[in-house]
Amino acid sequence: MPPLAGKSPGGSEYMAMWTAVLAGDDASGPDFEMVHFTGPGNMRAFFGCGPSAIVECIERYITKRAATDDTFRQDVADRPARRVPPLLCPARIQRVLTRRP
Repeated sequence: MPPLAGKSPGGSEYMAMWTAVLAGDDASGPDFEMVHFTGPGNMRAFFGCGPSAIVECIERYITKRAATDDTFRQDVADRPARRVPPLLCPARIQRVLTRRP
């Protein structure tokens, strides 16, 4: 999210954005039964990432795990389209961010 009036977005702005994304176009949330939010520190610790290059770090994790886990390789590493659910794709998030009340 871009800064607004020189102020960077914080946790509450991101929670509001994800609430709109998860609620869906009709606000009924038909696509999810449960959602768990994890902070950036938790995510970086799980994947073994430093302070930058999160995408590259996750790619390394996928490559390393796929080398020893055939099911993971078939379900995730060999099928990049499954890594980001269609409802959370950047185009959908952009629609939510630019939606006018």
